[in-house]
Amino acid sequence: MKTFTHCVGFLLVLVSSLASGQITLVDTYPLGVYPLFLETSGTKLMTENHITGTFTIYNLNHSIFRNITIPILPHHDYHVAYVTETLFDTDSTTVEYMVYGKMDSLNANNYWLYTSIFSDNGTLLFHVDSMNPGGGQVLDRDIRPIYNSDSGTYLMLSPSFGPNIFTNIYSLPGRLPACCSLNNLQSSMIEYSRQKLQFSNSPNPAIDKTIIHYSLPDGIRDGKIMIYTMEGSPIKEYSVSREFSTLELNCSDLPSGNYLYDLLLPNGHREVRKMIVIH
Repeated sequence: MKTFTHCVGFLLVLVSSLASGQITLVDTYPLGVYPLFLETSGTKLMTENHITGTFTIYNLNHSIFRNITIPILPHHDYHVAYVTETLFDTDSTTVEYMVYGKMDSLNANNYWLYTSIFSDNGTLLFHVDSMNPGGGQVLDRDIRPIYNSDSGTYLMLSPSFGPNIFTNIYSLPGRLPACCSLNNLQSSMIEYSRQKLQFSNSPNPAIDKTIIHYSLPDGIRDGKIMIYTMEGSPIKEYSVSREFSTLELNCSDLPSGNYLYDLLLPNGHREVRKMIVIH
């Protein structure tokens, strides 16, 4: 019995050692990483930086494949979707991507919607004002804004608000890869769109203080709210949790001007907004 017990103990240690040796850390990224499939170049990894308005595509050996600067100002509230090589044009040597969201005006309470498609060299391939992919109406029903059919591949764009909701259908030169119906329209972004995350501040413009209203998506217990200069330099950082839904921000020590603030979730998802401070 003693010999049998020793043998079992040895086997348990051996199995534990082998199991722990099968999973190893190979690299660490400073931001949330998303898997990406490119039609010609294959599987990649992608990180986004909403503060600087850039995203980076990595090879699987963690070397940089592309560094891309989005040709819009970084304080605009936007999403990057459908990063692809052949969907939006027929040139497989370049990477194209969709950017959509809302663009702030000088009045922080006014904005206009847009959808743009760029090449990685900054060339604008497509742009339409006042419309987003599905305009929220489609995303609520979990219908993908780009779809394949026997007659071609199509993009659906709609306004998000207004008395007349309609959908424009645009034909695309390429084909959505069969492997992934979203093709890098992050599932977390779709889920958060359905949950309609609350993230805003009032009053805006602020004088001495402002209240940041926030909500965390299902399954997320905590996050961070950070304040930045318009150049992306961090100023303040606060930890937030599901126990509360507001954060009182003291603005008396901030010079008059425009600022960014973002809600950062543990999985790397960010919501970015702009606020104005006046004294």
